Parts: sequence; C-alpha cells; structure tokens
Amino acid sequence: MPPSASHRARWNHIGGNVQIVVKPILKQPEVSRVTGLSRSSIYRLEAQGQFPSRVKLSECASGWHSEEVQAWIDSRPRVTPKAGA
Repeated sequence: MPPSASHRARWNHIGGNVQIVVKPILKQPEVSRVTGLSRSSIYRLEAQGQFPSRVKLSECASGWHSEEVQAWIDSRPRVTPKAGA
C-alpha cells in the first residue's frame, strides 16, 4: 500500500515492481554546510518564513527535506558585480 500524501517518498511502478524513491533528510550541520548559513541564521530565517520548515523526526530530532533546501538555494538571487567595482 502506498504511503499517504504527507510522506515524501514517491512510489514508482516499473514493470510490475514497486520502487520507492526516498528524499533524504538533512540535519542542521549538513544544512549549514550546504547553505553556508550559521545555525542561528537558519532558525531565524525559518521563523521569518524565509527558509524551509523543519520536519520532526522524533521527540528530540528534526531535519530538513534536502529537495526543499536545494530549492531554497536555487531561489537565491545571483550576485552581479557592479560596473567599475
């Protein structure tokens, strides 16, 4: 039975077989590494609605969907040098 819509796994039916595509969850140190943001910046931006929300993994653990973090990175404006600078 496929998971509910709230799950982030995708079920592909290939030749009668079911293949589950799991989207990785990143913990805070990995999010800091890939974004270049400090822990406090990540939580501040999240609280302001400017960064993806965490997913609760257990009573004491949370993380971010890797695809949402990548989409956030891709949405950031490019820095363009000013003429004469």
